[in-house]
Amino acid sequence: MKMKNNLSKINEFLEIPKEVSSDIPKITMVGNEELLIENCKGILEYEDFFIKAKSSMRKYQHKWI
Repeated sequence: MKMKNNLSKINEFLEIPKEVSSDIPKITMVGNEELLIENCKGILEYEDFFIKAKSSMRKYQHKWI
C-alpha cells in the first residue's frame, strides 16, 4: 500500500494524468463519427452503430441512435 501511495504522490508532483499511470480507461467521442478508447483490453464486438470494449475495470458498450 505504501508503494502505491508513493507512486501516486510522484505522479501528482509530475502532473501525470491518472489514465496514463493506471488502467483507468479514457473514452473520447468526437461528433457522430469518432470514438477513441484508451487503455482498452480489446474490442469485443462492433457494428456501424454499436461498440463493446473490455477494460480492466469492466465492459463498456455504446450505441449510436
